[in-house]
Amino acid sequence: MYVAIAGGNGYIGRNLTRLLKSRGHRVVWMSHRPGRTTPAEAYSPSLEVVFDPHDAAGPWTGEVALADAVVNLSGYPISSRWNPQVKHLLRDSRIETGRALIRRFDELPPSQRPSVFVSASGIGVYGDRGDDLLSEESSPGADWLASLAVEWSSKHCVRLIWASVRS
Repeated sequence: MYVAIAGGNGYIGRNLTRLLKSRGHRVVWMSHRPGRTTPAEAYSPSLEVVFDPHDAAGPWTGEVALADAVVNLSGYPISSRWNPQVKHLLRDSRIETGRALIRRFDELPPSQRPSVFVSASGIGVYGDRGDDLLSEESSPGADWLASLAVEWSSKHCVRLIWASVRS
């Protein structure tokens, strides 16, 4: 299987890469800044290409067309010190990446679309609830991070369900 990972050089992406490679799969990282990290061989992708969600003809588009699966883990580090600029980066890196991937899926004939698409969200959707026991049915939180997670998930999940049903 050929798996394209947006955000592959992060903690989850490197470990997913290691797991996929150990099972004989090929992995491509679609990175905003390729070459930024030089992981150990077990964590290295087969290929790393530039991913710019605003470049509809970039090298990443060809990799999406070749991929059996696409995983979206992309996003500016949430552990950053938040200010208006960083909040913009946090939002843009998540929303625009998802939009670009979905646009690319729509451009492909149904027979060429990846059969699997996984897009990460975040536990921040629930906000700070102290010791409350939370589940998938719990309502979203009311803080900024929760609203970002709701926006990110709703734009992608609803759109993806529609895209997969029509293909």
